[in-house]
Amino acid sequence: MSKKAFSICPQCGREFSYYPSLYKKAGGIKVHCSRKCQMATSCARAKNICPQCGKEFWYYKSSYPKGKVHCSRRCQSKAARAWTTCPQCGKEFWYHRSWPRKYCSRKCNAAVNAKNNLGIIELPPMFCEECGKEITGKKCYKSRFCSLHCFGKWQSKHKTGPNHPSYKGGYDPYYGPNWRQQRRNARRRDDYTCQRCGITEAETERRLDVHHIIPFREFGIERYKEANKISNLISLCSVCHKTVEHNGL
Repeated sequence: MSKKAFSICPQCGREFSYYPSLYKKAGGIKVHCSRKCQMATSCARAKNICPQCGKEFWYYKSSYPKGKVHCSRRCQSKAARAWTTCPQCGKEFWYHRSWPRKYCSRKCNAAVNAKNNLGIIELPPMFCEECGKEITGKKCYKSRFCSLHCFGKWQSKHKTGPNHPSYKGGYDPYYGPNWRQQRRNARRRDDYTCQRCGITEAETERRLDVHHIIPFREFGIERYKEANKISNLISLCSVCHKTVEHNGL
């Protein structure tokens, strides 16, 4: 190894020694005594004034070859914003300069397009048919109700019970005084087996349902003997009973 060389650090003024052979790329000369002094020297750092907040700050030239403009990301983000006023609603809003915007929201943009470009007349305000409250925001529930709660209340008044077009008299659990005996007779006749899928009461571990082939409502309670005839009854499991009730045999 070559002999040591001595030099004086221009940053701190301390004399130091070094091996020139280790600094061939720099012409065999070491300028600063340490990396700390090298980074602190004016040739490694630069000073600038932030145009956003006016604060003076230092930055390292090696990290920002083109120079650093703002002192922080917060000032950089603020400088990228621009403020303007929406021509539709008059609201003041900001946007990033990289993405210029004219309107504050899609709603205002759509309103201007509908009025000017498409020639659509603005619709008058709509009010809930149930509570009378004005419908605002997204028009849902066929634009007739302000909420799902009001929609449900309206349905319970106009679309259930006798008001429903498919209403057939409702459900009456009482099928006459001979119903229990006829139900037992029907299950015994069918050997306690579902007449649709073939499953037995022993397999289901519960009693089978007994279904009226011609609905009991067609007879009424006055003709319960005709409705409960054994020929009008059939044994079904609970699953088949639901299927038959909705879709028929």
